[in-house]
Amino acid sequence: MDIDLGKLRKTYRDLLLDGIAPFWLRHGIDREHGGVLSVMDEVGNVLSGDKYIWSQARSVWTFAALYNRVERRPEFLDAAANSVRFLMAHGRDAEGRWVYHTDRQGAVLEGPISIYSDLFAVYGFSEYYRAARDAAVLDCALKTYERVRKRIRQPDFHETAPYSLPVGRKLHGIPMIMTEVTNELLQTTGNAELERVLDASIQEILDRFLEPRRGLVLEYRDHDYSELPPPEGTAVMPATRSNRCGSSCTWRGGGETANWWAAPRRSSAGIWRSGGTPNTAGCSSASMRMGANRSFATPRKNCGGRTRKRCMHCCWRTSSRAKSGAWNGTSACMSGPSRASRCQVSGNGGSV
Repeated sequence: MDIDLGKLRKTYRDLLLDGIAPFWLRHGIDREHGGVLSVMDEVGNVLSGDKYIWSQARSVWTFAALYNRVERRPEFLDAAANSVRFLMAHGRDAEGRWVYHTDRQGAVLEGPISIYSDLFAVYGFSEYYRAARDAAVLDCALKTYERVRKRIRQPDFHETAPYSLPVGRKLHGIPMIMTEVTNELLQTTGNAELERVLDASIQEILDRFLEPRRGLVLEYRDHDYSELPPPEGTAVMPATRSNRCGSSCTWRGGGETANWWAAPRRSSAGIWRSGGTPNTAGCSSASMRMGANRSFATPRKNCGGRTRKRCMHCCWRTSSRAKSGAWNGTSACMSGPSRASRCQVSGNGGSV
Protein backbone atom coordinates (compact mmCIF):
# COMPACT_ATOMS: atom_id res chain seq x y z
CA MET A 1 0.00 0.00 0.00
CA ASP A 2 1.47 3.32 -1.10
CA ILE A 3 1.17 6.22 1.34
CA ASP A 4 0.88 9.75 0.06
CA LEU A 5 3.14 11.46 2.58
CA GLY A 6 2.22 14.93 1.35
CA LYS A 7 -1.47 14.26 1.85
CA LEU A 8 -0.83 12.66 5.22
CA ARG A 9 1.23 15.63 6.36
CA LYS A 10 -1.54 18.03 5.33
CA THR A 11 -4.13 15.96 7.18
CA TYR A 12 -2.20 16.08 10.44
CA ARG A 13 -1.24 19.72 10.03
CA ASP A 14 -4.89 20.67 9.47
CA LEU A 15 -5.93 18.55 12.46
CA LEU A 16 -3.36 20.29 14.63
CA LEU A 17 -3.89 23.89 13.48
CA ASP A 18 -7.63 23.80 12.81
CA GLY A 19 -8.74 21.39 15.55
CA ILE A 20 -6.46 20.71 18.49
CA ALA A 21 -4.67 24.03 18.89
CA PRO A 22 -7.81 26.21 18.57
CA PHE A 23 -9.63 24.04 21.11
CA TRP A 24 -6.92 24.58 23.70
CA LEU A 25 -6.55 28.26 22.93
CA ARG A 26 -10.31 28.71 23.30
CA HIS A 27 -10.95 26.56 26.36
CA GLY A 28 -7.66 25.65 28.01
CA ILE A 29 -5.88 28.95 28.64
CA ASP A 30 -6.44 30.31 32.13
CA ARG A 31 -6.37 34.01 31.36
CA GLU A 32 -7.31 34.93 34.92
CA HIS A 33 -4.67 33.09 36.93
CA GLY A 34 -2.18 31.94 34.29
CA GLY A 35 -1.26 28.50 33.04
CA VAL A 36 -3.70 26.07 31.48
CA LEU A 37 -6.91 24.42 32.66
CA SER A 38 -6.20 20.80 31.94
CA VAL A 39 -9.28 18.95 33.22
CA MET A 40 -12.34 19.48 31.04
CA ASP A 41 -15.06 17.57 29.25
CA GLU A 42 -15.38 16.96 25.52
CA VAL A 43 -16.79 20.40 24.77
CA GLY A 44 -14.40 22.38 26.95
CA ASN A 45 -16.37 22.75 30.19
CA VAL A 46 -13.87 22.96 33.05
CA LEU A 47 -14.34 20.17 35.59
CA SER A 48 -11.47 21.08 37.91
CA GLY A 49 -9.16 24.05 38.28
CA ASP A 50 -6.38 21.98 39.84
CA LYS A 51 -3.06 22.30 38.07
CA TYR A 52 -0.36 19.66 37.86
CA ILE A 53 3.01 21.28 37.33
CA TRP A 54 4.26 18.83 34.74
CA SER A 55 1.14 19.47 32.66
CA GLN A 56 1.70 23.21 32.94
CA ALA A 57 5.30 22.68 31.81
CA ARG A 58 4.16 20.49 28.94
CA SER A 59 1.84 23.27 27.82
CA VAL A 60 4.87 25.57 27.64
CA TRP A 61 6.66 23.08 25.43
CA THR A 62 3.60 22.44 23.27
CA PHE A 63 2.82 26.07 22.49
CA ALA A 64 6.47 27.07 22.14
CA ALA A 65 7.06 24.13 19.79
CA LEU A 66 4.02 25.12 17.74
CA TYR A 67 5.58 28.55 17.40
CA ASN A 68 9.11 27.30 16.71
CA ARG A 69 8.39 24.28 14.55
CA VAL A 70 5.00 24.65 12.92
CA GLU A 71 3.84 28.23 12.44
CA ARG A 72 5.02 31.46 14.08
CA ARG A 73 1.64 32.64 15.30
CA PRO A 74 1.76 35.21 18.12
CA GLU A 75 -1.05 33.44 19.98
CA PHE A 76 1.11 30.34 20.34
CA LEU A 77 3.95 32.26 21.93
CA ASP A 78 1.50 34.21 24.10
CA ALA A 79 0.01 30.94 25.40
CA ALA A 80 3.47 29.56 26.20
CA ALA A 81 4.38 32.80 28.01
CA ASN A 82 1.14 32.61 30.02
CA SER A 83 2.15 29.21 31.38
CA VAL A 84 5.74 30.35 31.98
CA ARG A 85 4.49 33.19 34.17
CA PHE A 86 2.34 30.81 36.22
CA LEU A 87 5.21 28.38 36.67
CA MET A 88 7.73 31.03 37.66
CA ALA A 89 5.29 32.47 40.20
CA HIS A 90 3.86 29.28 41.72
CA GLY A 91 5.77 26.22 40.54
CA ARG A 92 8.65 26.06 43.04
CA ASP A 93 9.12 25.86 46.77
CA ALA A 94 11.55 27.97 48.80
CA GLU A 95 14.44 25.67 47.89
CA GLY A 96 13.79 25.87 44.17
CA ARG A 97 12.24 22.40 43.91
CA TRP A 98 9.27 22.09 41.59
CA VAL A 99 6.03 21.15 43.31
CA TYR A 100 3.62 18.55 42.03
CA HIS A 101 0.12 19.99 42.29
CA THR A 102 -1.52 23.38 42.94
CA ASP A 103 -5.00 24.79 42.92
CA ARG A 104 -6.14 27.12 40.17
CA GLN A 105 -4.71 30.19 41.88
CA GLY A 106 -1.34 28.51 42.45
CA ALA A 107 -1.58 27.54 46.14
CA VAL A 108 0.42 24.35 46.64
CA LEU A 109 -1.62 21.20 47.29
CA GLU A 110 1.21 18.68 46.91
CA GLY A 111 4.85 19.66 47.20
CA PRO A 112 8.06 18.46 45.52
CA ILE A 113 7.23 14.75 45.34
CA SER A 114 8.08 14.15 41.67
CA ILE A 115 11.32 14.80 39.86
CA TYR A 116 9.27 14.65 36.65
CA SER A 117 7.79 18.05 37.50
CA ASP A 118 11.31 19.51 37.60
CA LEU A 119 12.40 17.89 34.38
CA PHE A 120 9.30 18.77 32.40
CA ALA A 121 9.85 22.36 33.53
CA VAL A 122 13.36 22.17 32.07
CA TYR A 123 11.95 20.61 28.93
CA GLY A 124 9.33 23.32 28.42
CA PHE A 125 11.61 26.21 29.35
CA SER A 126 14.29 25.03 26.93
CA GLU A 127 11.83 25.12 24.02
CA TYR A 128 10.42 28.47 25.17
CA TYR A 129 13.89 30.00 25.28
CA ARG A 130 14.38 29.13 21.61
CA ALA A 131 11.34 31.25 20.81
CA ALA A 132 11.55 34.12 23.29
CA ARG A 133 15.27 34.28 24.14
CA ASP A 134 14.34 34.93 27.74
CA ALA A 135 17.63 34.51 29.62
CA ALA A 136 15.93 34.24 33.03
CA VAL A 137 13.89 31.26 31.83
CA LEU A 138 16.95 29.47 30.47
CA ASP A 139 18.87 30.19 33.68
CA CYS A 140 16.02 28.67 35.70
CA ALA A 141 16.05 25.60 33.46
CA LEU A 142 19.80 25.10 33.81
CA LYS A 143 19.76 25.52 37.60
CA THR A 144 16.85 23.08 37.89
CA TYR A 145 18.65 20.58 35.69
CA GLU A 146 21.84 20.70 37.75
CA ARG A 147 19.90 20.32 40.99
CA VAL A 148 18.10 17.27 39.58
CA ARG A 149 21.36 15.71 38.40
CA LYS A 150 22.71 15.88 41.95
CA ARG A 151 19.48 14.70 43.59
CA ILE A 152 18.98 11.55 41.52
CA ARG A 153 22.46 10.32 42.52
CA GLN A 154 21.72 10.53 46.24
CA PRO A 155 20.95 7.22 47.99
CA ASP A 156 17.71 8.48 49.57
CA PHE A 157 16.24 9.72 46.28
CA HIS A 158 12.58 8.71 46.03
CA GLU A 159 10.61 11.56 44.40
CA THR A 160 8.99 9.72 41.48
CA ALA A 161 5.25 10.43 41.85
CA PRO A 162 2.74 9.37 40.56
CA TYR A 163 4.40 5.99 41.16
CA SER A 164 6.28 5.28 44.36
CA LEU A 165 9.89 4.12 44.14
CA PRO A 166 10.48 1.10 46.39
CA VAL A 167 13.44 1.44 48.74
CA GLY A 168 16.69 0.24 47.20
CA ARG A 169 15.36 0.13 43.64
CA LYS A 170 16.72 1.64 40.45
CA LEU A 171 14.10 3.03 38.07
CA HIS A 172 14.46 3.12 34.30
CA GLY A 173 12.20 6.18 34.14
CA ILE A 174 15.01 8.37 35.50
CA PRO A 175 17.67 7.83 32.80
CA MET A 176 14.81 7.75 30.28
CA ILE A 177 13.61 11.26 31.04
CA MET A 178 17.17 12.47 31.59
CA THR A 179 17.94 11.31 28.05
CA GLU A 180 15.07 13.30 26.59
CA VAL A 181 15.57 16.45 28.65
CA THR A 182 19.36 16.48 28.28
CA ASN A 183 18.98 16.14 24.53
CA GLU A 184 16.60 19.10 24.46
CA LEU A 185 18.98 21.26 26.49
CA LEU A 186 21.86 20.19 24.28
CA GLN A 187 19.99 21.33 21.18
CA THR A 188 19.26 24.65 22.87
CA THR A 189 22.66 25.44 24.37
CA GLY A 190 25.20 23.40 22.41
CA ASN A 191 26.97 22.67 25.71
CA ALA A 192 29.45 19.84 25.13
CA GLU A 193 29.13 18.68 28.75
CA LEU A 194 25.48 17.91 28.11
CA GLU A 195 26.47 15.62 25.27
CA ARG A 196 28.56 13.62 27.71
CA VAL A 197 25.62 13.37 30.14
CA LEU A 198 23.32 12.35 27.28
CA ASP A 199 25.71 9.58 26.25
CA ALA A 200 25.91 8.34 29.83
CA SER A 201 22.11 8.32 30.27
CA ILE A 202 21.56 6.31 27.10
CA GLN A 203 24.36 3.93 28.01
CA GLU A 204 22.81 3.36 31.45
CA ILE A 205 19.59 2.26 29.79
CA LEU A 206 21.38 -0.07 27.39
CA ASP A 207 23.75 -1.56 29.99
CA ARG A 208 21.51 -1.66 33.05
CA PHE A 209 17.85 -1.88 32.02
CA LEU A 210 17.84 -3.61 28.62
CA GLU A 211 16.96 -7.29 29.04
CA PRO A 212 18.67 -8.81 25.96
CA ARG A 213 17.14 -12.26 26.21
CA ARG A 214 13.65 -10.93 25.55
CA GLY A 215 14.59 -7.65 23.94
CA LEU A 216 12.77 -5.58 26.57
CA VAL A 217 13.68 -2.54 28.66
CA LEU A 218 12.74 -3.40 32.25
CA GLU A 219 11.39 -0.73 34.56
CA TYR A 220 12.94 -1.79 37.87
CA ARG A 221 16.33 -3.13 38.94
CA ASP A 222 17.76 -3.79 42.39
CA HIS A 223 20.13 -1.28 44.01
CA ASP A 224 23.11 -2.93 42.23
CA TYR A 225 21.17 -3.22 38.94
CA SER A 226 20.71 -6.97 39.37
CA GLU A 227 17.45 -8.60 38.32
CA LEU A 228 14.42 -8.69 40.60
CA PRO A 229 11.80 -11.42 40.91
CA PRO A 230 8.31 -10.90 39.42
CA PRO A 231 6.26 -8.81 39.37
CA GLU A 232 8.76 -5.98 39.93
CA GLY A 233 11.47 -7.60 37.89
CA THR A 234 9.26 -8.16 34.86
CA ALA A 235 7.48 -4.80 34.72
CA VAL A 236 7.80 -2.84 31.48
CA MET A 237 6.22 0.40 30.32
CA PRO A 238 5.01 -0.03 26.73
CA ALA A 239 6.09 2.47 24.10
CA THR A 240 6.88 5.54 26.16
CA ARG A 241 10.11 4.17 27.61
CA SER A 242 11.85 2.70 24.58
CA ASN A 243 10.48 5.34 22.23
CA ARG A 244 11.78 8.14 24.46
CA CYS A 245 15.26 6.63 24.26
CA GLY A 246 14.92 6.03 20.54
CA SER A 247 13.83 9.60 19.84
CA SER A 248 17.03 10.91 21.38
CA CYS A 249 19.18 8.29 19.69
CA THR A 250 18.06 9.61 16.32
CA TRP A 251 19.65 12.96 17.15
CA ARG A 252 23.04 11.29 17.38
CA GLY A 253 25.55 11.85 14.63
CA GLY A 254 28.42 9.65 13.49
CA GLY A 255 28.79 5.91 13.51
CA GLU A 256 27.23 5.27 16.92
CA THR A 257 23.74 6.26 15.83
CA ALA A 258 22.80 2.95 14.22
CA ASN A 259 24.07 0.94 17.20
CA TRP A 260 22.18 3.07 19.74
CA TRP A 261 18.98 2.95 17.74
CA ALA A 262 19.04 -0.84 17.43
CA ALA A 263 18.31 -1.48 21.12
CA PRO A 264 15.11 0.57 21.46
CA ARG A 265 13.94 -0.85 18.15
CA ARG A 266 14.44 -4.39 19.50
CA SER A 267 12.68 -3.36 22.71
CA SER A 268 9.60 -2.20 20.83
CA ALA A 269 9.50 -5.52 19.01
CA GLY A 270 9.88 -7.35 22.32
CA ILE A 271 6.90 -5.51 23.83
CA TRP A 272 4.80 -6.46 20.82
CA ARG A 273 5.76 -10.12 21.11
CA SER A 274 5.03 -10.12 24.85
CA GLY A 275 1.44 -9.06 24.47
CA GLY A 276 1.58 -5.32 23.92
CA THR A 277 1.11 -3.60 20.60
CA PRO A 278 3.59 -1.86 18.31
CA ASN A 279 1.72 1.40 18.89
CA THR A 280 0.70 1.48 22.54
CA ALA A 281 1.62 5.11 23.14
CA GLY A 282 -1.98 6.37 22.82
CA CYS A 283 -3.44 6.83 26.28
CA SER A 284 -1.51 3.92 27.78
CA SER A 285 1.52 3.95 29.98
CA ALA A 286 0.36 0.98 31.99
CA SER A 287 2.75 -1.61 33.36
CA MET A 288 2.59 -5.18 32.21
CA ARG A 289 4.37 -8.38 33.06
CA MET A 290 6.32 -9.87 30.22
CA GLY A 291 4.01 -12.22 28.37
CA ALA A 292 1.32 -12.04 31.06
CA ASN A 293 -0.58 -8.81 30.36
CA ARG A 294 -1.20 -8.04 34.02
CA SER A 295 -1.00 -4.92 36.09
CA PHE A 296 2.01 -4.21 38.30
CA ALA A 297 1.79 -0.58 39.38
CA THR A 298 -1.31 1.33 40.40
CA PRO A 299 -1.26 5.06 39.66
CA ARG A 300 -2.64 7.69 41.97
CA LYS A 301 -6.18 8.87 41.39
CA ASN A 302 -6.58 12.38 40.10
CA CYS A 303 -9.91 12.45 38.30
CA GLY A 304 -12.00 10.74 40.94
CA GLY A 305 -12.88 8.01 38.47
CA ARG A 306 -15.13 10.22 36.34
CA THR A 307 -15.16 9.25 32.69
CA ARG A 308 -14.80 10.95 29.35
CA LYS A 309 -12.65 13.65 30.89
CA ARG A 310 -9.92 15.48 29.16
CA CYS A 311 -7.14 15.52 31.74
CA MET A 312 -3.58 16.13 30.57
CA HIS A 313 -2.17 14.77 33.83
CA CYS A 314 -4.23 11.60 34.06
CA CYS A 315 -4.51 10.74 30.39
CA TRP A 316 -0.75 10.24 30.34
CA ARG A 317 -1.10 7.17 32.52
CA THR A 318 -4.68 6.05 32.14
CA SER A 319 -5.57 2.41 31.87
CA SER A 320 -5.22 0.97 28.40
CA ARG A 321 -8.56 -0.73 28.92
CA ALA A 322 -10.01 2.73 28.38
CA LYS A 323 -12.43 2.69 25.51
CA SER A 324 -11.05 4.39 22.45
CA GLY A 325 -12.89 5.81 19.49
CA ALA A 326 -12.53 8.30 16.69
CA TRP A 327 -11.31 11.72 17.72
CA ASN A 328 -14.26 14.10 17.50
CA GLY A 329 -12.32 17.12 16.29
CA THR A 330 -12.89 19.26 19.37
CA SER A 331 -10.64 18.17 22.20
CA ALA A 332 -7.22 16.71 22.82
CA CYS A 333 -4.88 15.58 25.54
CA MET A 334 -1.74 17.69 25.65
CA SER A 335 0.32 14.88 27.15
CA GLY A 336 1.83 14.31 23.72
CA PRO A 337 0.99 14.24 20.03
CA SER A 338 0.24 10.52 20.03
CA ARG A 339 -2.10 10.87 23.01
CA ALA A 340 -4.83 12.88 21.36
CA SER A 341 -7.16 9.91 21.13
CA ARG A 342 -10.53 9.90 22.88
CA CYS A 343 -10.44 7.88 26.07
CA GLN A 344 -12.09 7.05 29.34
CA VAL A 345 -10.09 7.70 32.47
CA SER A 346 -10.46 4.73 34.78
CA GLY A 347 -8.95 6.43 37.83
CA ASN A 348 -7.69 3.14 39.24
CA GLY A 349 -5.06 2.55 36.66
CA GLY A 350 -2.63 0.44 35.12
CA SER A 351 -3.39 -2.82 33.36
CA VAL A 352 -3.18 -3.87 29.77
